[in-house]
Amino acid sequence: MKPMTFISAVIRGSAPYKNLSRSLKNGKTFCVTGLPAVCKANLMFTLVSQRHTPALCIAADEKEAQILCNDLSSMGLRAYFYPLRDYNFLDFESRSHEYEHERLKVLLKLLD
Repeated sequence: MKPMTFISAVIRGSAPYKNLSRSLKNGKTFCVTGLPAVCKANLMFTLVSQRHTPALCIAADEKEAQILCNDLSSMGLRAYFYPLRDYNFLDFESRSHEYEHERLKVLLKLLD
């Protein structure tokens, strides 16, 4: 048995999930709010694994995004964290480009 299939089976049997899945088949997008972090990860895992398509999830802050990314990765999905960009309006010569490199890596993975 694949990991997380027992939870996915329960989610796929629920009426709200069937409505979401039907919306996706019609080419629509949707927004789900008010779910705890673990439920978001389980819902994303079920949708992505059933439809075999990429998905985008926007989190409230970086901490929530990193937790969601870690949860999805532990479930066997390729999940990427796209860090927030801090704007610097002063010219710093010793400025780090670490976050810019992380953001570019995620965008390149999305293109692939």
